[in-house]
Amino acid sequence: MVREGSRDSRGRGTVLPFAEALSAIPGLDTQADRDAFIDVLRGELDEPVVLKDQTHPRMQLYRIAEFCARTPERLGALLRAARWCAQDPTHVSALERLVLGADVEPVHTSAATTALLALLEGTSLPDLAELCASIAGPAADDLRGPVTYRQAFALLDNVNTGASGLPRTLELVERIATRFPTGLGNELRDWAFRQALELEVVDQLLALRAAAHPTAGPAPGSPAYLVLRLERHGPSGEEYRLWDWRQLDGTADWAPVPGHEVTGPLPAVKEHVADLVDQVEREWARHDVEIRIEVFLSPELLNLDVDAWPWERGALLDEPVGCRYQLVVRSTRRAVSPRYLRMWFKRWSALLRHLAEGRAIPLSGRVDCEADALTALMTELNRDRELVAVVLSGPPEPGFPGFQQVEAGERHGVPLMLWHRDRTAAPGFPGLVDALLHTGDDRHDLLGKVRLMRVAAFGAQTGTPPKAGAAVTVLYDDPDRLVTPSGAGAPEKAVAR
Repeated sequence: MVREGSRDSRGRGTVLPFAEALSAIPGLDTQADRDAFIDVLRGELDEPVVLKDQTHPRMQLYRIAEFCARTPERLGALLRAARWCAQDPTHVSALERLVLGADVEPVHTSAATTALLALLEGTSLPDLAELCASIAGPAADDLRGPVTYRQAFALLDNVNTGASGLPRTLELVERIATRFPTGLGNELRDWAFRQALELEVVDQLLALRAAAHPTAGPAPGSPAYLVLRLERHGPSGEEYRLWDWRQLDGTADWAPVPGHEVTGPLPAVKEHVADLVDQVEREWARHDVEIRIEVFLSPELLNLDVDAWPWERGALLDEPVGCRYQLVVRSTRRAVSPRYLRMWFKRWSALLRHLAEGRAIPLSGRVDCEADALTALMTELNRDRELVAVVLSGPPEPGFPGFQQVEAGERHGVPLMLWHRDRTAAPGFPGLVDALLHTGDDRHDLLGKVRLMRVAAFGAQTGTPPKAGAAVTVLYDDPDRLVTPSGAGAPEKAVAR
């Protein structure tokens, strides 16, 4: 297919590249091959194919190129004939680039294409050629018999975008994703979404998804998850590594789609988190879901004020992400320690039972820590396995009692822990904890009350003492929803400093 307006006329100086591209195509070596090629070319045109007689093979290809280079219609016929004779679309890539536009870059980088083919390795689709034809039309007519993903992708990478402006390759990946189980399908859709972000065609991709699945999606009000994992990176102590995962339907089997792994200083990581929030907002815009953000933190980072980070860049006033979304922290240390799972599951079930009965936790389900009473805390947790919430005596910073208290809670399977991030807690903190844990609310569940607490603190008048809710961290740890970074190699990219 010739790109509209890409060629109007060609002088002799432009013929040689086409002749060289033809000479590189297998299947044009013998005179019989070239005669058959000319017959195919003649059948594609509504005009006679008049060539100067030549017996030298390369000069004969030059005459074919010379004839076809004069009009876009002839070039289109030349490309169709070459695809048919070569059978493998990868053999005509040089000719395609010339016909479809000089110096036209591939839609996707080689790294992106390699990543896609790696996802699809070991799978096959018998009707892949038919899928390509339904997307590309006549441009895919020459795909016959078994077709590889690489062949299909190479073909569609050189076909005009659709009327919506979406590359045909992304249309193909979206169609392929529906043919595989949820895990692989989600990975393919995530690849397509990342490519759409880079190509600035997210709106077109979302429109395609909405048209293909007008009723698909989670039930209104269902949770959707953006999960982050943050750790220190490198010897300096100033660099951080961040992973991300997302899952639209939080009520379905837990199979979050991994995103990019990045490294950078904390200010750059904060900006990247805002970018991730922007991505899920755009990707899930058509779904009525409650977006929840969970941040896995290593022990020394548990007291980071992640709920106070801004949820978007460039705003007139930085609004904490914890005001807009239900945000909790989680323990990386416990997530990678299977020996804690049995008690963790037991107490988690008890917590869910309490919250289902009255959206509140009984006073008997909570234990408050004292600064120098670690043994007493561990004794109490061993004595009563229905305890589901621990309130720390202070922030879990290395060298302070709260650091040991949170570790004791993790080891004994406590799924819910709260603390004030300041070493001297605000006066209203105890009453705030009572309201969060022990007050029923017909309209809001526990995490909903936590979000509203942060909204109230943000809305406090300037000049008044800061409200306790502005610095409260909630660790809410679900053993059924864990994430594991894939591999331990170098990060995919660094975020800007």
